[in-house]
Amino acid sequence: MWIEPLDDWGNGHVMLAEIPSQKEIHDNIAAFWVPAEPAKAGAELRFRYRMYWGREPEPGTDLAQITDTRTGHGGSAASDYDNALRKFVVEFKDGPLLSIGGDAALNPNFGRRMQRYAIRCFSNCNLDTGVSSLTFTGKMRTSRPK
Repeated sequence: MWIEPLDDWGNGHVMLAEIPSQKEIHDNIAAFWVPAEPAKAGAELRFRYRMYWGREPEPGTDLAQITDTRTGHGGSAASDYDNALRKFVVEFKDGPLLSIGGDAALNPNFGRRMQRYAIRCFSNCNLDTGVSSLTFTGKMRTSRPK
């Protein structure tokens, strides 16, 4: 989903919230606009927007599209896997990743909660096929984050 503001919302940021859930079937992700200035008691705030639904990126952007994801045991490929590690591969088609070249290093932002779990990361870009991939290995959590 893509949200397009129709008016000037002023300065602020989007906050993504994950609501704890026992099952993956529950809709437990929410996004909120947080204005830079706190709302005053009794004030009215209006935010007009348009929603785009679908698989394709919002028209007019040059965003890469995720075409595939994979996950498996962490550690050396097919030889010395480590049960405490998990490997993830995310593949992208087209977009700005192609313009940085096949050997460029990517520094993904995993966010504060995930940063402590991501331990190894590398990228690959195939200029002939237009497919880029990001591979990272993370430590498995043994308890819920606080």
